[in-house]
Amino acid sequence: MRRQVVVLLALSLVMLSGCSLVGGAGPTPTVVPTMGLAPQTGCVADEVLAVLKPLVPYAQASVSHHFLSGVHNLTVWFVDPDLDPLATGDQIAENADEALWHAAQLSQRLFAADECVPILFEGITTIVVDRDYNQWFLGQVPTNRLSGSPDPTDEEIQQARQAFTQGYLRSEPTGSAGRTPAPAGSCTWVQAGARLQSHFDPARQNVAFYLVIDDKGVGVWTQWDGLPDVDAFLADLLTVRGELPCLYPPLDTLWVIYVDGLGVAEWVFAADGEAVRDPADQAFVDRLEIIYPPLQATPTP
Repeated sequence: MRRQVVVLLALSLVMLSGCSLVGGAGPTPTVVPTMGLAPQTGCVADEVLAVLKPLVPYAQASVSHHFLSGVHNLTVWFVDPDLDPLATGDQIAENADEALWHAAQLSQRLFAADECVPILFEGITTIVVDRDYNQWFLGQVPTNRLSGSPDPTDEEIQQARQAFTQGYLRSEPTGSAGRTPAPAGSCTWVQAGARLQSHFDPARQNVAFYLVIDDKGVGVWTQWDGLPDVDAFLADLLTVRGELPCLYPPLDTLWVIYVDGLGVAEWVFAADGEAVRDPADQAFVDRLEIIYPPLQATPTP
């Protein structure tokens, strides 16, 4: 579990702390935190997200931001309909190459869309999946390596492509071909994702939910902003996990990133799929794994 997080954290996905968690009755009213403002620039991160999101040319997509270890990162996830989940042989390399190209193309467009992007964000992390949510590419490009117009040339896209630090590039067939039909009573990611989003005020820009299936299993990534209040966070967390037991393919890992109004990561947790599907709230809470900030070891007398 930690190995996958380390890869993403190294690309700037970073996270949350250890507090005593007690079960709650239900979700608290949503509170819109104060939006982050880059000092002396007039650039507000959540306002930039509102500009960028409509520019992503994919029906299923997520755009969010966070500070982790002093690095402010823009994270983009999208379903690329041009990728074939059943690709074999040479088609796998062709799919992977196309995923990287589209990631570079979109990064260039987002960079050029708002002058605040390079002011606010040190990097853009892009995650590309196919229509079955199999991951094909994960990588980060520094914003100081990007340039060009909202309609980048092939040369500009190639430059961005070469500037990416790759965290993942698929080289093996996906598991789509051998996947059994969904059982009765299950839900798709489109259904689960829509229900997750419905629990948060649409005015809250820095909220993200996305699904990634790779060689480590089925992972759902969640991020939302809020005040540093454990009870409020826990209420939202229990609401989020309540939408996931029906998911097919079954969830293996739930990742939770909780940020403040500036997008600074406060807490990050992970939970295995069995814990998410456990009907008892306290059993789920007890099995949460604290990823960030790391727990300090107790000194030995």
